[in-house]
Amino acid sequence: MSGGGAAAAAAPAGSFDLATAVQFYVDKIVSDPSMMGMKVLLLDQETKKIVSMVYTQSQMLEKEVFLVENLGTAHEDMMHLNAAVFVRPTRANAELLKAELRAPKFKEYHLFFSNACSNSLLQELAMADEHACVRQVQEYFADVLVINRNLFELGVPRSLMLCMPPMNAGENDVMFRRHVDGLTSLMLSLQRRPVVRYQAASALARQLATECAATMRDDPIFEFPRQDAAPVLLILDRRDDPVTPLLSQWTYQAMVHELIGIENDRVDLRGRPGIADDLTEVVLSAGSDAFFAAHMHDNFGDVSAACKAALDAYQRDAKMNENITSIEDMQNFLERFPAFKAQAHQVSKHVAIATELARLVGEQELMDVSALEQDIAANDSHAEHYADLMAKLRHPRVPATNKLRLVALYVRSSARPLARSLATCLLTSDFSRLLLTHSLTRSLAHSLLLYSHFSTCLLQQTIRYALRYERSSSNKTALLKTVLRDNGVSAEEVMLVDAVLEYGGVGCRGGDLFGDKSILGKFSRQVKQGLEGAVNVYAQHTPLLAGTLKSLGQGKLKEAAFPLVVDPKLRASARDRVRDVIVFIVGGATYEEQLAATEMSKQGMNVVIGGSCMQNSASFLQEVARAFGQ
Repeated sequence: MSGGGAAAAAAPAGSFDLATAVQFYVDKIVSDPSMMGMKVLLLDQETKKIVSMVYTQSQMLEKEVFLVENLGTAHEDMMHLNAAVFVRPTRANAELLKAELRAPKFKEYHLFFSNACSNSLLQELAMADEHACVRQVQEYFADVLVINRNLFELGVPRSLMLCMPPMNAGENDVMFRRHVDGLTSLMLSLQRRPVVRYQAASALARQLATECAATMRDDPIFEFPRQDAAPVLLILDRRDDPVTPLLSQWTYQAMVHELIGIENDRVDLRGRPGIADDLTEVVLSAGSDAFFAAHMHDNFGDVSAACKAALDAYQRDAKMNENITSIEDMQNFLERFPAFKAQAHQVSKHVAIATELARLVGEQELMDVSALEQDIAANDSHAEHYADLMAKLRHPRVPATNKLRLVALYVRSSARPLARSLATCLLTSDFSRLLLTHSLTRSLAHSLLLYSHFSTCLLQQTIRYALRYERSSSNKTALLKTVLRDNGVSAEEVMLVDAVLEYGGVGCRGGDLFGDKSILGKFSRQVKQGLEGAVNVYAQHTPLLAGTLKSLGQGKLKEAAFPLVVDPKLRASARDRVRDVIVFIVGGATYEEQLAATEMSKQGMNVVIGGSCMQNSASFLQEVARAFGQ
């Protein structure tokens, strides 16, 4: 092995499809002509996720990949097989590779790094290759987790810790470096040298933007053919819009993530009622599931109707397969059988998911809860919101833990003397019994995991109230916090509301989250509501990102609020109309924001969106608790 440097491979220029870009590199690895025949693919924990989200097991078998395993796995030698190694160029992986090369288990090693590899690391590997079994070293820029064609994540949980002072500088440095590596690798995958803009109110966004721009400026690998209009990498901070992750969702993909959870395209249905053994874990991927690709952005009502239509079609096909009366019929059946079997699994999977979603919606009273939370997020109406919250507190089907969260949200947003009557409502016998019998003395993060999802919804409402009415002069938060403590709620629990405001309160945000910072903003919102007439009560909220993208596309995004990082090789102005945009949200993106990006793409702007991770309400609150709940 030579230590002179790794060869970098380029993806096809012009594509703005994340799945195509990353799949291109994975395909080059497993189809490499120097590894013909049966082979082994060695991965690390992160590249295993990257590969699994763009490449199926059957595709691997078609490429004669005999075995996929973690780098460093101990087993007997397989000297008749070649090994393709696809890992991130990290210190930990370098140590595993050196140990592997000193005692090789395979005939040849073909090394592929998911990002740029330093010369010093290559020199170390060259020194360890005592048996001269390394045949090639390549840099294939596939260092992000692709969820949809225009959606990616870095798979970095706890990224809200980057907002904190460097209490654990080592961990924060590694996390920050992962963000820089992921974004610069993505630019290489897409063959783009972007203008970098960032949210001025966020020191974290500024730091990340500056570092990414410096990396691209100093490395000649980022020299691409000049485009008519330079793309924009827009770096935002999650704390500027803490409301969107707290809302219930009603489109298919977002709803599954909110109520059940999606991790690396997998949905875990274990332990849920009526789930067949072969459906305990299912894959939801637009790349391999035509039904999901067609309906992932549809609302739940349309998805339910589509499931019914798919089930009817399957039943018709099943009846046709029953009428086998000749050899020719048998032959036709065998030809149809693989597709019929796949159809059966797909229908069963989506019917099972839709059934579980419907059960959760009914069980958790989500129709009513969502209507209220959307109204809180979109409108300013103290009296109406208070009355609705009181109704939820008195509703017999709302669990007591949910009432606790609802009051916590109201307290955070409440600015009225009505808070005292809420305290009275809390002291009902059923609520007092809850406080006396429910053990809530562990850490805040752990206790959040004990709550049902519905209780989370009510807490979210309280937090949304807190965020909207935070600066109201008649806020009675201190009184209600005292009532909660006096009735057995731990200090850690009470601190949750403060934690959310510390993270995403008005003093930390730069944008106009509720459209009420100016008289013009309020007037514009009222006029828009009047012109649109009847509004879907479950879709009143618009993410802050939607307005930002609209302004960016029109060349009206204010440079003072979203400065450009100066790059002498790129001539750009804040007033330029933008065609290609890569949005990155430090702290995690949401599926609602991805839907907003998709809608902008339909209007002629190519928008790719990603984040540190994909947030839902539970993950967001847990991260806030870990970072700010101490």
